[in-house]
Amino acid sequence: IGLSFVAVGAAFGFNCGYPCNPARDFGPRLFTFIIGYGGDVFSHRSWWWVPIVGPFIGALIGAWLYQLTIGFHTPQDAEEKYVVLTGNQELKPLTGKDITAKADPVATPGDVYGA
Repeated sequence: IGLSFVAVGAAFGFNCGYPCNPARDFGPRLFTFIIGYGGDVFSHRSWWWVPIVGPFIGALIGAWLYQLTIGFHTPQDAEEKYVVLTGNQELKPLTGKDITAKADPVATPGDVYGA
């Protein structure tokens, strides 16, 4: 997909680049309209709206594909575990018994990490 995007851009946008970024396309069009070139900058082949609308449509399709492939398949009821550190303490790898223990905000490092 990326190679075809670059190939089409190189073939049709050789003199000033292709409008894959709305800031790169709409800004110069608006500037030329303001300094007096008229509405022709927006009417030539009427493609000026594509780089503005395209990213929004792509974002919606991308978010939908993410939810379809990854988002719906992750467990939503997983309990999150947090560890509160105070002072200079060394983190150690968790073991099975450490994960099931409840966090105590005033616990000593030996209580939390099983040392």
